[in-house]
Amino acid sequence: MGDLASLAAHKHHRPKSIGALCIRVGTRITAQQNGGGQERGLRAGTPDVPAIVGFGTAAHLISSDNVPDATRIRALRDQLQARLLTAIPNATVNVHPHQRPPGNLSVTLPGTEAADLLDRLPEIAASTGPACNTGSSDPSHVLTAIGLTRIQARGTLRLSLGRTITTEDIDKTVALIGRATATAWSVTSAA
Repeated sequence: MGDLASLAAHKHHRPKSIGALCIRVGTRITAQQNGGGQERGLRAGTPDVPAIVGFGTAAHLISSDNVPDATRIRALRDQLQARLLTAIPNATVNVHPHQRPPGNLSVTLPGTEAADLLDRLPEIAASTGPACNTGSSDPSHVLTAIGLTRIQARGTLRLSLGRTITTEDIDKTVALIGRATATAWSVTSAA
C-alpha cells in the first residue's frame, strides 16, 4: 500500500471540485501553495464548507451501502465487458481482472479511433482517457504507460458505470458500440 490516497467525491455522484488526500502517518509532504495556515500550512485558501459536507455525506452513504451497490455494479460491468468482447472481434480489456473499481471498464477496439467513435455515439457518456488529457490530441499517457501502442491507446474507450446503471443500459450500450464499430470498420475497409 502507498503512502498517499486521493479521493474525488464526483466519482460517487457527489459534488465536483472536492476531494480528500489521505496521508499515511509519518509521510512528509510539502506545501504546494503559499498563503494561509489552513491544513497545518499545507493548503492556502478558504475551505468550501458545503462541498466538504456533501463529500462527508457521500462517504457516509458509501460506507453504509457500499457492498450491495458495488456487487451489483461489478456484475453489470462484467456483463458489459463480456458482451462487448463477444460483439467486437479482437477487442481487449486494459485493466487488472480483479483489482479495479467495480464500475471501471477500459476496452480497446482495434481498427477504430475512439474519439471518432464517440462523436457517433451521443447517447453514451464515455471517454477516451483521463480528464487531465481532455482537449489533447495525444493518446492517454496512462494507456501508453501500461504498454499500449499509440494506435491501441487511440482506439480505447473508458466506460464508467454508476449507481443508476441498469441491464437495459448495458443492452443499449453494447448495441450502439457494436453498430458504430462495425460502421467504422466498413468505412475503413472501403477507403
